[in-house]
Amino acid sequence: MAQKLSSLGQPLVPNPLPIDPDTPADVRRWNSRNNETYTLVFSDEFNKDGRTFEPGKDKIWEAQDLHYWQTKDYEYYSPPQAATRDGSLVLTLEKKPTKDGFEYVSGMINSWNKFCFQGGYIETRVSFPGDGKVSGYWPAVWTLGNLGRAGFGATTDGLWPYTYNSCDQGVLPNQVNRDLSSLPGQRLSACVCNGNHPSPGIGRGAPEIDIIEGSVDVGGLPNVSMSYQMAPFDEGYRIKESAYRIFNYGTEKPGETRMNLYIGDKSQQCASAIHFLDSEVSGGRKFQTFGFEYTPGENGFIRWYSNGQPVWEINSSAIGPNEFSKVSQRLISEEPMVSSAYIYIYLFIASLSTNPE
Repeated sequence: MAQKLSSLGQPLVPNPLPIDPDTPADVRRWNSRNNETYTLVFSDEFNKDGRTFEPGKDKIWEAQDLHYWQTKDYEYYSPPQAATRDGSLVLTLEKKPTKDGFEYVSGMINSWNKFCFQGGYIETRVSFPGDGKVSGYWPAVWTLGNLGRAGFGATTDGLWPYTYNSCDQGVLPNQVNRDLSSLPGQRLSACVCNGNHPSPGIGRGAPEIDIIEGSVDVGGLPNVSMSYQMAPFDEGYRIKESAYRIFNYGTEKPGETRMNLYIGDKSQQCASAIHFLDSEVSGGRKFQTFGFEYTPGENGFIRWYSNGQPVWEINSSAIGPNEFSKVSQRLISEEPMVSSAYIYIYLFIASLSTNPE
């Protein structure tokens, strides 16, 4: 959803906008927690059975045909595993021999180079795999700066997860500290000379904003992480605590939220919260809506939502200048995603799980 016609007040294109005619009229406008009004500019209800997403079959979505090696997945992504059925998009994970000797096959669709957005509100309504009690699955709906293409390492090397527009130590390999960063340096930094850069003098990258990444703790509640991955890094990967807010803190009940204990490593800094769910939101029994609202830039913010209620938020001062790691202000993503990035929807098995069902 968009707050304005465009950042310059210009008419939106294309006309008509790519809005699914089956999207109810009463959800085509949305009011945020701050009473900002957003107008729908894109929707897909996935309610027409029999849609498939092989290359060239859909204007927005494309099912992937690859092994996602970056996270050491156990499965291969194959286009036939993504289709619409019973009024929903269904991604099917199966145990069967597939390409390159993998024992599992699953589905992933994305809108790379077809539909992107910069700022606004995006949401998805999902039901998780399994019965809500089995660990090992890792379903996700997330966005990435459109300069990178997930699964194609050459496109993300030196771009993911940079969100930086300064010319200083933060753009250098390892941030000049191998104990802090393993990144190769910002490939398209604000320092690059004319002729070597698509936007001379402007830092570019492929930061990541996750709507959700789902999991089930062994013996615990199902949960989702709602995260922003960025670079360069703060010392210790810690954001400023005064610049984020959790709206319903807790660790024991569905609807409660805590900060994620994972805050990053040498490949990424991660501002993330864990939101707990009812186990009934699985197997198609119940669906739940998740989303995020954001304003790009050095004065921006990201606020995540669950069933229309705010879960947690971070503003740009949380990732401001850091004298210890010698970096300047990091940005709330200004890159074009499905708004400054693009959407990935997938289901895979975590590489650390055992005996997945």
